Amino acid sequence: MMTTASKQVTAPATGGGVLLGAAGLAAVAGLALTAVGAVAAGSAGALGALAGTAIVVGVMLMGAASVDVVAGLAPQFALLFALLTYLLQVLALALVFVILQRSGVLESDLDRRWLGGAAIAAVLGWTAGHVALATRRRIPVYDLPAATSSAASSAASSATSSEASVDRSADRIQAGER
Repeated sequence: MMTTASKQVTAPATGGGVLLGAAGLAAVAGLALTAVGAVAAGSAGALGALAGTAIVVGVMLMGAASVDVVAGLAPQFALLFALLTYLLQVLALALVFVILQRSGVLESDLDRRWLGGAAIAAVLGWTAGHVALATRRRIPVYDLPAATSSAASSAASSATSSEASVDRSADRIQAGER
Protein backbone atom coordinates (compact mmCIF):
# COMPACT_ATOMS: atom_id res chain seq x y z
CA MET A 1 0.00 0.00 0.00
CA MET A 2 1.35 3.41 -0.95
CA THR A 3 1.10 5.96 1.82
CA THR A 4 3.12 8.80 0.35
CA ALA A 5 1.48 11.61 -1.52
CA SER A 6 2.29 11.92 -5.20
CA LYS A 7 4.07 15.03 -6.41
CA GLN A 8 1.57 17.50 -7.84
CA VAL A 9 2.46 19.67 -10.78
CA THR A 10 2.08 23.26 -9.67
CA ALA A 11 1.42 24.76 -13.10
CA PRO A 12 -0.43 22.36 -15.39
CA ALA A 13 0.25 22.53 -19.09
CA THR A 14 -2.04 24.59 -21.24
CA GLY A 15 -3.02 24.34 -24.87
CA GLY A 16 -0.94 27.36 -25.88
CA GLY A 17 2.23 25.33 -26.32
CA VAL A 18 0.39 22.81 -28.45
CA LEU A 19 -0.97 25.57 -30.69
CA LEU A 20 2.41 27.20 -31.16
CA GLY A 21 4.06 23.85 -31.86
CA ALA A 22 1.43 22.92 -34.44
CA ALA A 23 1.75 26.32 -36.08
CA GLY A 24 5.53 25.92 -36.13
CA LEU A 25 5.37 22.52 -37.81
CA ALA A 26 2.88 23.82 -40.38
CA ALA A 27 5.15 26.80 -41.06
CA VAL A 28 8.19 24.55 -41.50
CA ALA A 29 6.29 22.36 -43.99
CA GLY A 30 5.11 25.43 -45.89
CA LEU A 31 8.52 27.10 -45.90
CA ALA A 32 10.11 23.92 -47.25
CA LEU A 33 7.61 23.97 -50.11
CA THR A 34 8.30 27.68 -50.59
CA ALA A 35 11.97 26.92 -51.18
CA VAL A 36 11.13 24.09 -53.57
CA GLY A 37 8.58 26.32 -55.33
CA ALA A 38 11.17 29.06 -55.76
CA VAL A 39 13.53 26.64 -57.49
CA ALA A 40 10.87 24.85 -59.55
CA ALA A 41 8.53 27.69 -60.57
CA GLY A 42 10.33 30.90 -59.75
CA SER A 43 8.91 33.75 -57.74
CA ALA A 44 5.28 32.90 -58.56
CA GLY A 45 5.75 29.42 -57.10
CA ALA A 46 7.51 30.75 -54.01
CA LEU A 47 4.90 33.45 -53.43
CA GLY A 48 2.09 30.96 -54.01
CA ALA A 49 3.53 28.51 -51.50
CA LEU A 50 4.21 31.28 -49.00
CA ALA A 51 0.66 32.63 -49.38
CA GLY A 52 -0.88 29.15 -48.99
CA THR A 53 1.12 28.55 -45.84
CA ALA A 54 0.31 31.93 -44.33
CA ILE A 55 -3.41 31.56 -45.05
CA VAL A 56 -3.64 28.11 -43.48
CA VAL A 57 -1.53 28.95 -40.43
CA GLY A 58 -3.51 32.15 -39.86
CA VAL A 59 -6.93 30.49 -40.14
CA MET A 60 -5.96 27.43 -38.09
CA LEU A 61 -4.24 29.47 -35.38
CA MET A 62 -7.20 31.81 -34.93
CA GLY A 63 -9.64 28.90 -34.79
CA ALA A 64 -7.59 26.82 -32.37
CA ALA A 65 -6.87 29.81 -30.13
CA SER A 66 -10.57 30.62 -29.92
CA VAL A 67 -11.37 27.01 -28.99
CA ASP A 68 -8.67 27.16 -26.31
CA VAL A 69 -10.20 30.34 -24.87
CA VAL A 70 -13.73 28.89 -24.85
CA ALA A 71 -12.49 25.65 -23.27
CA GLY A 72 -10.95 27.70 -20.47
CA LEU A 73 -14.02 29.86 -19.89
CA ALA A 74 -16.83 27.35 -20.42
CA PRO A 75 -15.53 23.77 -20.71
CA GLN A 76 -19.02 22.37 -21.15
CA PHE A 77 -19.26 24.14 -24.54
CA ALA A 78 -15.76 23.26 -25.77
CA LEU A 79 -16.72 20.33 -28.02
CA LEU A 80 -19.65 22.14 -29.59
CA PHE A 81 -17.53 25.21 -30.19
CA ALA A 82 -14.68 23.10 -31.61
CA LEU A 83 -17.00 21.49 -34.15
CA LEU A 84 -18.46 24.85 -35.10
CA THR A 85 -14.96 26.31 -35.40
CA TYR A 86 -13.89 23.48 -37.71
CA LEU A 87 -16.82 24.25 -40.02
CA LEU A 88 -16.01 27.96 -39.96
CA GLN A 89 -12.32 27.27 -40.70
CA VAL A 90 -13.23 25.25 -43.79
CA LEU A 91 -15.59 28.01 -44.93
CA ALA A 92 -12.98 30.71 -44.24
CA LEU A 93 -10.35 28.87 -46.28
CA ALA A 94 -12.80 28.38 -49.13
CA LEU A 95 -13.76 32.05 -49.01
CA VAL A 96 -10.13 33.19 -49.12
CA PHE A 97 -9.43 30.95 -52.11
CA VAL A 98 -12.53 32.23 -53.94
CA ILE A 99 -11.44 35.83 -53.26
CA LEU A 100 -7.95 35.06 -54.59
CA GLN A 101 -9.43 33.45 -57.69
CA ARG A 102 -11.77 36.34 -58.44
CA SER A 103 -9.13 38.98 -57.83
CA GLY A 104 -7.00 37.61 -60.66
CA VAL A 105 -3.90 37.38 -58.50
CA LEU A 106 -3.68 33.62 -59.15
CA GLU A 107 -3.13 34.26 -62.85
CA SER A 108 -0.43 36.88 -62.45
CA ASP A 109 1.46 36.87 -59.15
CA LEU A 110 0.80 33.52 -57.45
CA ASP A 111 1.05 30.01 -58.82
CA ARG A 112 -2.19 28.24 -57.89
CA ARG A 113 -0.60 24.78 -57.84
CA TRP A 114 2.04 25.83 -55.32
CA LEU A 115 -0.54 27.72 -53.27
CA GLY A 116 -2.77 24.64 -53.09
CA GLY A 117 0.14 22.28 -52.43
CA ALA A 118 1.51 24.43 -49.65
CA ALA A 119 -1.97 24.79 -48.14
CA ILE A 120 -2.35 21.00 -48.09
CA ALA A 121 1.15 20.54 -46.66
CA ALA A 122 0.48 23.16 -43.98
CA VAL A 123 -2.81 21.51 -42.97
CA LEU A 124 -1.13 18.11 -42.77
CA GLY A 125 1.76 19.60 -40.79
CA TRP A 126 -0.65 21.37 -38.45
CA THR A 127 -2.67 18.21 -37.89
CA ALA A 128 0.39 16.02 -37.28
CA GLY A 129 1.93 18.56 -34.92
CA HIS A 130 -1.30 19.14 -33.04
CA VAL A 131 -1.99 15.44 -32.53
CA ALA A 132 1.61 14.64 -31.55
CA LEU A 133 1.91 17.51 -29.08
CA ALA A 134 -1.57 17.15 -27.59
CA THR A 135 -1.00 13.47 -26.82
CA ARG A 136 2.36 14.16 -25.16
CA ARG A 137 1.33 17.12 -22.99
CA ARG A 138 -0.24 16.56 -19.60
CA ILE A 139 -3.20 18.90 -19.91
CA PRO A 140 -5.70 18.22 -17.10
CA VAL A 141 -9.27 17.51 -18.05
CA TYR A 142 -10.54 19.26 -14.93
CA ASP A 143 -9.06 21.28 -12.10
CA LEU A 144 -8.81 19.79 -8.64
CA PRO A 145 -9.70 22.12 -5.78
CA ALA A 146 -6.68 23.45 -3.94
CA ALA A 147 -6.12 21.54 -0.72
CA THR A 148 -5.83 23.73 2.34
CA SER A 149 -3.35 22.89 5.07
CA SER A 150 -6.14 21.95 7.53
CA ALA A 151 -7.79 19.68 4.97
CA ALA A 152 -4.45 18.07 4.17
CA SER A 153 -3.63 17.51 7.84
CA SER A 154 -7.07 16.03 8.58
CA ALA A 155 -6.73 13.73 5.55
CA ALA A 156 -3.29 12.66 6.76
CA SER A 157 -4.51 11.97 10.31
CA SER A 158 -7.51 10.08 8.94
CA ALA A 159 -5.22 7.95 6.79
CA THR A 160 -2.93 7.30 9.75
CA SER A 161 -5.80 6.24 12.03
CA SER A 162 -7.29 3.93 9.39
CA GLU A 163 -3.87 2.36 8.80
CA ALA A 164 -3.53 1.79 12.54
CA SER A 165 -6.98 0.17 12.61
CA VAL A 166 -6.02 -2.13 9.74
CA ASP A 167 -2.78 -3.05 11.50
CA ARG A 168 -4.64 -3.89 14.75
CA SER A 169 -7.13 -6.03 12.82
CA ALA A 170 -4.31 -7.90 11.10
CA ASP A 171 -2.60 -8.52 14.45
CA ARG A 172 -5.82 -9.94 15.94
CA ILE A 173 -6.37 -12.23 12.96
CA GLN A 174 -2.82 -13.55 13.26
CA ALA A 175 -3.31 -14.13 17.01
CA GLY A 176 -6.50 -16.08 16.33
CA GLU A 177 -8.83 -13.49 17.83
CA ARG A 178 -11.96 -12.30 16.11
